[in-house]
This record gives sequence, structure tokens and C-alpha cells, in this order.
Amino acid sequence: PMKNTAQSTHEEATTSMRRAPQQVRGQQRVEAILAAAEAVMAEVGFEASTTNQIAARAGVPIGSLYQFFSNKNAIVEEMTRRQLDRLVIGMQHTLAQAQHLTVAQAVEMLVNLAPASTMGHSGFMRLCMEATPGSVLYETTAMIRQEVFKVITALIRCFAPAMSETDCGLHAQVAQVSWQALLLLYVREVDSGHTDIAERILAEIKRLFTSYFSAVLKSDVAL
Repeated sequence: PMKNTAQSTHEEATTSMRRAPQQVRGQQRVEAILAAAEAVMAEVGFEASTTNQIAARAGVPIGSLYQFFSNKNAIVEEMTRRQLDRLVIGMQHTLAQAQHLTVAQAVEMLVNLAPASTMGHSGFMRLCMEATPGSVLYETTAMIRQEVFKVITALIRCFAPAMSETDCGLHAQVAQVSWQALLLLYVREVDSGHTDIAERILAEIKRLFTSYFSAVLKSDVAL
């Protein structure tokens, strides 16, 4: 049946997970729904995907999907939250060791998070990074861009504590935007199965960021 305008508006505005599963069966269904959503969206795109397609791919009744998620926006929000959780653990680990690292070592650790965080998720990540400003995917993944910016800012502060707030913010912004663009190149190659090219791109990213940060930090840290 067709939804009325009020119902559609309500569903679009409700984007949080309705409830966390308490039993193993519920947890398995949520995992199946998330995996199915990632596969469906990677195949047909976010806009063309539907909750019915996702439920069918997951092998669960549509009613079971709606027990946990109000709509596909909520599913994407949960997928993004999990992606952020994976990234934060690695980034915080790098920050905790930053005072004992050279610039090159810090860059190496951060860039090496890419393979681990994209493994098995390259199709969905490609969609997110190709999303245009204002779209659901772009706005939902804003938290990841913000977290990356915060970590880069903290690293710059660690290596150059006397740097002005303006300069620190500018360098962090340039690095964050560059990282997003370069990571998209990497993810596209991974998603296409070109792992050899993807590895070369990672190596180039490390070289670029090591040179950039060494120049802007103007530190005496050995490379």
C-alpha cells in the first residue's frame, strides 16, 4: 500500500535504531540485515535500494527489519556508527603512542587503518565517499569526517604544540579533505578487485602525507 505524506515524513525523520537486540536470534537478524543492506546498496545504490529488498536479501520478514530499524536511513546510521567505532579504536591507539613516534611512523599507523576498516565494506564505503553534500549518505557519514579531523588536529598539536590555532586548523582541514579524496581512489581499486594497485596507492598516500606534515610542522623529528 502507498504511504501517506505524513507517514513518509515521519519515517524519513526517524533515523535511530529502534532497539538493540537482547537475544542471540535478534542479534543474528540485525547482523544479517546490515550485511544485506551493504550488499544491496553496493549493487543498486542507496536511492534505489528499499527495505523490502534488504529484508529479502537478509532472509528475514519485513516486520522483523522494522522491529529494529524504522527505515533504510536508520540502517545506514547503524552501519556508519560501527564503521566509526572501528576507526576510533585504531586512531586513538595511534594518538596514545604519538609522543614516541616520528612523523613517518604516525602517518604509517594511520594510513594502515584503511585496509582493516575497508575490508569487506569497500562497496558501501565507496558509495559514502562518492555521496554529494546534502545527501543522506553524506550527512550520515559526517561523524567520520569530524572524527578524522579531530585526530589529525590532535596529532599536529602533539608534534607542534606551539603552532597557532589557525594554522593547526588549516593543516588539519587540508589533510582531512585530501585523505578523503585519496582514500576514495584506494577504495575504488579494492572494490574492483585491483588489490595490487590499491596497495601502491596506499604507499603513495604515506609518502605524500609524510612529506606534507614534515614540511608544515617544521619539526626536528627524524623521518
